[in-house]
Amino acid sequence: MDLREKKILVLGATGNVGHGVAAAVAEAGATPIVISRDKERAKQLGALFPTAQVLVGDVSDAADADRLGREVGAVDHVLVSSGGWWQKGPFVRQPAVEYDEARRMLLDAQVHAARVFLPRTAETGSFTLVTGVGATLTIPNASMLAIATAGVLALSRSLRLEQRAGPRVNELRIASRIERAPRPGVVPSIAFGRAVLKLFTSTTRGAIIGFDRPESFDPAAHVEER
Repeated sequence: MDLREKKILVLGATGNVGHGVAAAVAEAGATPIVISRDKERAKQLGALFPTAQVLVGDVSDAADADRLGREVGAVDHVLVSSGGWWQKGPFVRQPAVEYDEARRMLLDAQVHAARVFLPRTAETGSFTLVTGVGATLTIPNASMLAIATAGVLALSRSLRLEQRAGPRVNELRIASRIERAPRPGVVPSIAFGRAVLKLFTSTTRGAIIGFDRPESFDPAAHVEER
């Protein structure tokens, strides 16, 4: 699995999932491309990943996503892990701003990332949308998460169906807790990242690929029905 000289865009590198992938990409000798909305966090990413291309911008904003696309240019692989958990109480108690923020964080970033970066992905490359089991379950007090991630699942279905040639589009659905610091019951970010590097050299296309544990992760063996 030789990824040297490859350019791999990892969206969400400030979070646990994206951080692990960006770290594994750098470790493998490829160039991680990472983006943060915050200049200070961008500096921190640059310190964490000295070989990375670090940009400042907001992928959830259509115009800024277009600008970032021009700055990033052509890439070999893309992994989109944007947004975090939302569980702030019953739907009827939420102000409109909560919906706006959840949609921006969980859905808009995925939509504009696909719109801007999928056409810039190498014909032999891959584009992976990251989701979690929370997107498929109805969880009390997590209404905004459910609403926004329903859109992400629809985006995944559409892209996987339409992208019959060119870059391979898959959905990586995580069923475990991933954190940077090792502790019982969680998967360390770097272990997760090293495992999912297999996505970039796999031939799997148009699938939902489940992730539970690093040692058992296999893009070919963990394909679920659409």
